[in-house]
Amino acid sequence: MNPKSKNPTTHILYFLFQGLYYSYFKTVIEAEGTLTGLKGLYANNLTEFPDTINVLHRFNVYPELFIGLTYRFAESRKLISKHPCWTINRGEDRSSVQSCDGWGDPAYFYLGAVWIFSGLTTFTVFVISTYIR
Repeated sequence: MNPKSKNPTTHILYFLFQGLYYSYFKTVIEAEGTLTGLKGLYANNLTEFPDTINVLHRFNVYPELFIGLTYRFAESRKLISKHPCWTINRGEDRSSVQSCDGWGDPAYFYLGAVWIFSGLTTFTVFVISTYIR
């Protein structure tokens, strides 16, 4: 994860099982350009260092690529925002952090997209199963 992240408490959730897939989403959205983000996935040398692998094929991260490109597009067109935002004071010896809510926050956007895809998959399986019987 990016140590310069503005909201480290939100991203701590993703250090578990799905953290690997979330990190590929973050690779796409934090890249300087769209092609740089794509190159970070098909020529990845962080996952299995020192080897360079194509994580698009190895781990099937096409959904993360699609979600990341959608986030970049929506952010560039100002279709999403990070409102409301508030400052959290973490104590005297720690610096305060800004926390935002809404579709503009990468973690919320990723989770929302995953839930939408899950719902569409469930609906599709239901529709197909009704025609099979």
